[in-house]
Amino acid sequence: MARAVFASFLSVFLVAGTVSAADKEAPAKPEAPRTLPAAPRESRPLALPPLYTAFAALQVYDVYSTLKGVKSGAVEANPITTGVAAHPAAFFAVKASVTAASIYAAERLWRDHHREQAIAIMVASNSVMAIVAARNAAVGPSPR
Repeated sequence: MARAVFASFLSVFLVAGTVSAADKEAPAKPEAPRTLPAAPRESRPLALPPLYTAFAALQVYDVYSTLKGVKSGAVEANPITTGVAAHPAAFFAVKASVTAASIYAAERLWRDHHREQAIAIMVASNSVMAIVAARNAAVGPSPR
């Protein structure tokens, strides 16, 4: 009986050792990660980034010229910003929010495949701000 138990253990160890040795000799090759082909990204038209930049620059000029005008005694003509024009930080925050909201709206339109409207909203926003900037320049204090 002892011989049968010993023979059973010996055969189990030999078989296990052979399988273990086979695993060590021929490691399985790792599979290459599967990747899906990237969807083609539609690039923005060349007009949008400059329109964003111009809009931000016009907003900065509006803040500068309005604060300079208010400091020298002028009155803010826009009834929406009349209350904050006397407070530079608040006025800048309002103008930054308007700028970010306009650019965000154009980006959403672009992503939702309303590309013409995205460009149109930025052209309209820039046009309005250019008129405001020209008005501020005309009303502002004259250089000495």
